[in-house]
Amino acid sequence: MLPRPGETQMNRTKLEALISAAVTFFGVLLIVAFAIGVSSRGALKGPDAFVLRWTVISLMVSFSALVAWVRWKFFLLPRLSSPSPATIVPSPDILAASRQAIVFRQDFPPPHRESALSFFGGAPVAPRGFRWPRPEGAGAQSKPFSFLMQIDCSEVPAPARLGMLPDRGVLYFFHDLTWGQQDVFATTPDRMLAPPVDVQGYQSDRAKTYLLLLELSSNDGLGHHFGEGVYQFWITPADLRARRFDKVELTADAY
Repeated sequence: MLPRPGETQMNRTKLEALISAAVTFFGVLLIVAFAIGVSSRGALKGPDAFVLRWTVISLMVSFSALVAWVRWKFFLLPRLSSPSPATIVPSPDILAASRQAIVFRQDFPPPHRESALSFFGGAPVAPRGFRWPRPEGAGAQSKPFSFLMQIDCSEVPAPARLGMLPDRGVLYFFHDLTWGQQDVFATTPDRMLAPPVDVQGYQSDRAKTYLLLLELSSNDGLGHHFGEGVYQFWITPADLRARRFDKVELTADAY
């Protein structure tokens, strides 16, 4: 029977603690032996110093063992006794999204299709009564968010929706780009329901419980200046199934 992930981690921690205690013992022993060898001035040499020599060696070993035991007892053992954090196991929905990617292709110039509901930038095609998003609590006079893109869910192939993305309707993405950098760097393909680009290594834990709803990088032609990084919109599988797009979270990663 294979050990569970938590047991494997605990065994590895115990082994590292034992190795650390052993390193402490031999390190102290080496330092003490060097100090005694320098300060003894030849007193431990010769047949007449046999008893004294072995007495000193015994004391060196005993002292090194005591230091290693103190470190084990009061520093290493408490770490082993403390509960280890629970291992996050990605759900089947998260695993399914990690094996695919819905990648957006940008056509320049864009095709002139009045019925097209998936596109980057410009002005959104929205239903009557649509309210342009603004910063919360900033009032009606605040500057509205910039329109990034909109996605027609009906154009996403059914298998790629993973049974979670709606089969109809439009997703609109907005963000405040007024502070964005004007430098444009190498970009990654814009995509959704895919493995994230983990620029700084901060999103690996989030990606175990959240789906990457959308990832955008800088695009000079569209006026999207994010610097050398990506904007990532996240949602849990449960919120996506429930169409709770008000629960979407945004993160920004850059070098």
